[in-house]
Amino acid sequence: MIRVALADYDPRWVTQFETHRARIASALEGRTFRIEHIGSTSVPGLAAKPVVDVVVIGVAHDDCQVRVSLETAGYELAVDEAGHRMYKTPERSAHVHLWADDTRAQDQLTFRDWLR
Repeated sequence: MIRVALADYDPRWVTQFETHRARIASALEGRTFRIEHIGSTSVPGLAAKPVVDVVVIGVAHDDCQVRVSLETAGYELAVDEAGHRMYKTPERSAHVHLWADDTRAQDQLTFRDWLR
């Protein structure tokens, strides 16, 4: 059983996101996409599970080269389901979501913005 504990807001989550953004952008160089910080760690002042959630919009989640690029950058495939792939860091400090349907990503962005 994995236990999830909430932590007080940590301003370092923004820096951690920016580090992942740069790492992902470098891994996916040459493609057009958008990378956003989502989830509870993206909301200033909100207690959260200390895992930075990232969404990559505009990249085909089932593109084999994307998978190779992200795995080479140190992300491990954790979820592979219809329309969605999620990668994680080995230490589980970040989750990177790729959605086939931009609507799902937009739902996450809308919810983040509402919380903010």
